[in-house]
Amino acid sequence: MAMLLVGLKTKSHSMRSVLTYRDIALISVLLFSGNWFIYGTIPFNVSRSNSVLILSYLYASGPRSEREITDHVKAKYFDSYGAMKIRLQEQAASGTIDYIDGNYVLTSKGHATVEGLAAFSDLYNLKQNFLREAINEGLDHSQEKNE
Repeated sequence: MAMLLVGLKTKSHSMRSVLTYRDIALISVLLFSGNWFIYGTIPFNVSRSNSVLILSYLYASGPRSEREITDHVKAKYFDSYGAMKIRLQEQAASGTIDYIDGNYVLTSKGHATVEGLAAFSDLYNLKQNFLREAINEGLDHSQEKNE
């Protein structure tokens, strides 16, 4: 898009006076940000959301008990889709975990990620702050080892 606008600016006499390079940069940033926001909130979440699995299951099957819904989500997301393997591969590829001697371990980048996201979660006072819980549990275990 930016290249198209730059081309218009250089080829068209009327666009030269109306469109500046700053305008082109701003338009490009706005288009990129809008696309990133839409992708980050809709397709990304729809492809990974347990809520979407629940809603689609109820849509397709009608009323179900909590046990039936739980069993369906586990079977569909974790077993059929292989979510755990995929998420572990993603984390290894991003450098937050390593696979050593048959076990996954958190890297220094992983520690920094957990601590940074926990601080961010604290800012929003999230009720389900799994990150803060993990840090507190880790501190409890490290204190036990030191005693």
